[in-house]
Amino acid sequence: MHILWLFAVLCVYAYALPDPSQNHVVVVQLAPSVERDVPSMASQHGFQYYGPIPGLPSFHVFHRSNTQQYVPHALESNEHVLWWEEQVPRQRFTRINMQAVKNSVVGYRKNPKRVDVEGGRVRKQPVQIRPVAEEEEEARYTDDGPSGPQHMNTHGSSHGHTEELGTDVLPFDPMVVNGDQWHLVNPRDLPGTDSSSLNYIGSPININVLNAWENGFAGQGVIVGVVDDGLQWRHPDLFPNYADTTSYDVNNDDTDPTPLSRNTHGTAAGGLAVAAANNNECGVGVAYRARISGIKLLERASSDSHEAMALAYRCTCPVSASNDCLQNRVYSSSWGPMDSGRHLDGPGHITREALQHCNEHGSGGLGSIYVWAGGNGRRNLDNSNYDGYANSRLTIAVTAVEDYGDFAPYSEPGANILISSPSSGARTARKIGTVDLMGRDGVSATNCRTDFGGTSAAAPIVAGGIATILSANPGLTPRDVEHILVRTANRGLLRREVNPWVQNAAGFFHSDDFGFGLLDVSAAVNMARRWTPVKRLAHVSSDDMSLEGITISAGTMIELHWNATINTQIFYLEHVQMTLEAHTPNGHGWVGVQLCSPTGTCSILQDANPGRDTSITWTYDTVKHWGEDIIDRVGQRAADRRQPMTFSRNMNRGTLNSGYVPINMWYARVANMCNARSDDVVLHSWRLDFWGYTMGSREK
Repeated sequence: MHILWLFAVLCVYAYALPDPSQNHVVVVQLAPSVERDVPSMASQHGFQYYGPIPGLPSFHVFHRSNTQQYVPHALESNEHVLWWEEQVPRQRFTRINMQAVKNSVVGYRKNPKRVDVEGGRVRKQPVQIRPVAEEEEEARYTDDGPSGPQHMNTHGSSHGHTEELGTDVLPFDPMVVNGDQWHLVNPRDLPGTDSSSLNYIGSPININVLNAWENGFAGQGVIVGVVDDGLQWRHPDLFPNYADTTSYDVNNDDTDPTPLSRNTHGTAAGGLAVAAANNNECGVGVAYRARISGIKLLERASSDSHEAMALAYRCTCPVSASNDCLQNRVYSSSWGPMDSGRHLDGPGHITREALQHCNEHGSGGLGSIYVWAGGNGRRNLDNSNYDGYANSRLTIAVTAVEDYGDFAPYSEPGANILISSPSSGARTARKIGTVDLMGRDGVSATNCRTDFGGTSAAAPIVAGGIATILSANPGLTPRDVEHILVRTANRGLLRREVNPWVQNAAGFFHSDDFGFGLLDVSAAVNMARRWTPVKRLAHVSSDDMSLEGITISAGTMIELHWNATINTQIFYLEHVQMTLEAHTPNGHGWVGVQLCSPTGTCSILQDANPGRDTSITWTYDTVKHWGEDIIDRVGQRAADRRQPMTFSRNMNRGTLNSGYVPINMWYARVANMCNARSDDVVLHSWRLDFWGYTMGSREK
């Protein structure tokens, strides 16, 4: 409790971390239970003490302002130091379209050591604005109206909203009526619309949000934090919903997330989630009655500690805060490592700690929800599982679908993809309408734009959808939301199936191209109103299994086996992770990895790609086993569980065990897809981690 209290107090303080490009900055993780004089400790090791990272009280910043070379090796011998790392600036990229990716790749090749492609900006004083009116008190609701049975949330009280708003307050903003926001609603379906006057071709897919709006659910009571290159909160389509106390500029240490004139990305993304309704400005967000905060991170290259600070900003409230303290409930991120397919890259240690803490303790203990763009590197043979942000079990990975249900030609596949959302597609496909920077600062001559897209657009659409779901049931946890999205995803509107749907032993269909299907907001809202909370999170691990001395020669593969304890409790799987440590002299793009459950459900975790990393220490994530058990207790595929192996490159098959698969055996296939003259792949260790709940556990 002491640590949580300290976390809550510190998270409200905002300050700029030292710039790692100008200072020798070291972040030190100290044992939380030990009383110590941290400034004296820093001085003892030759550093100046800067302070704890807001929101992560165990992590402290030490730095030197000079440019002399030094080695902080003495920190390793300090008994209070659990971990330390020198901070290095890293460039992260937005995910709007493939052309932007190509330009970034070209620029990176010309200047591979650059760390600040955006430059600085003129510092501004913190801007204070008058907060918008607090949301109306949420009314008691029932499943079937005033006389129906009540649904109890995780705190044992019934909360929700049954206000029947009617068609007079449905959004009729210009982009909604003219079809530029086709992803939300077909304008012909809006009550009172004269369809004969519409120049609107066909019936593209949408996220089926109209029924949720008609029943009064549009994100009220929820704040969506957009972690990006800034948010032009003064925009007339954003200002009515802007939350200043939960916004912050990590790059420049002030409370104003206003972007530079060329940074249009975060504003466009934010508009898709939470733009206001019926103000005759542009269009609307999915959750047009939610509030929005801007957390600016991508103005320039930033370090692991900066990313952690952004993703943890105001996920909790200080103990001393009033009852109306505001917190970011949903975080939308449309950025990540370069989508070149060349590297396995993801969050650092501090950012992983921030995600873990907020996912467990944020939003008053319910947990913060992180939505992440799955990536735009399909043409580079990139995969969402090679991105450590999108393939974290703590984030919801989103892929993009074209206007008529084909997967977008840039959108990365992956066994980690949970849900898909409409976005831009091929050259002839519709793009997405949203807000733009005002005046000449934007990409258009108006305050609106109709050319947005990429998984950059798909992620905030899903974030707005989740805010709408939470307005129907504020007591949902991140895992509750995932379960609801999985169960209500729409496969019927998705046409193209190059990577076919796989039905697992629990009956769920999943595709690496689409996840479990297309976001269906109204179906998810209806389920949320009747939702029984999922049971307490459980974890089963194989622990690290040594493979020292095992090699894979060119053109062959081997199988690795792990047998679950036969008396393992009945388990409901959500996420399964496989961690692999190996050395591959020819680059990790020549290594294939497949994981199969005892029931025969298989996930491709790594396939042929341009990967150049010669060392693999990576955790892959798959949701294909959702709802399955760790053990095949019914033996439904006992006759032939072993599934065929399919990798992209032709290769000779290695020696594999054949015949019956034990009901408790998980097996992984690791392939060396190089030619006969290549070096061997050397395996060091592997590990399996199973996340879900046991059928006998109590509710959280």
